[in-house]
Amino acid sequence: TSSLLAAILEREFNNVTVIGTISALNINEDNLKEKEVDLIISTVPLEIEFKNICVDPILSIQDKAILQDNFRKILSKKKYKKIIKKVDNKNKKIGIREITEMGNEILSIVDNVRLKEITKVSHIDEIINEASNLFTENIEEAKEIKNNLLDREKINTTYIKDLEILLLHCKCKCLNNGRFGYIKIINKFRSKRGLVKGALVSIIPENHKEITSELISKINGAVIEDEDFLRVLNEEGNKEVSKEVERILKEIYIRKVQLCLEG
Repeated sequence: TSSLLAAILEREFNNVTVIGTISALNINEDNLKEKEVDLIISTVPLEIEFKNICVDPILSIQDKAILQDNFRKILSKKKYKKIIKKVDNKNKKIGIREITEMGNEILSIVDNVRLKEITKVSHIDEIINEASNLFTENIEEAKEIKNNLLDREKINTTYIKDLEILLLHCKCKCLNNGRFGYIKIINKFRSKRGLVKGALVSIIPENHKEITSELISKINGAVIEDEDFLRVLNEEGNKEVSKEVERILKEIYIRKVQLCLEG
């Protein structure tokens, strides 16, 4: 969700630079103050004193108006300002161990990409049921994934109206590495938010490494930023989708390797 929102923010507002993302559970207000952060933009309500705005992941017209007003007020006080959604990790030192862990995580994600095609559905719960079986044949594991996806949907449903797709994501104990998949719906169905022709499915381990979240977020963000990736998801098979995921994650890997060499 965070990468989708980040991509939309930078597309909608040319005076906005999103410099990082972080879980709502890991926000350190003192750290934000040290980095001279002005604003947190979140997709869930935050019970913190630090200035924040809660918006829909896809940004409604009202959200855009509220954000624009806040950006204007902030920019009027300073000649140059970075509008940040969360905290910045770009300057974190990267070592050989981190590079190796990233490479192994990328291989695991790419090797386990799953694509499923269904003819029709009548409710989002049916999609979640299909999603829970994408990455495991174990009944108990599938049950855990399903319950966690349902719990997440109760908090907030992520629907990308322009693309007519849902984003289903959660954490679970039963998997050791991140997972990405896509469910294609041949006959679109109408949800409460609009027509749905597909669903992105992202799962990360409950005790995941920071890099896992970054990699999965990169894949989800590519759906908005890379039209060819969305085309492949909707028109091609599992092998082609895996190649696209590898291409997307390779960009992060190369950048991290360069940082390691520079360090």
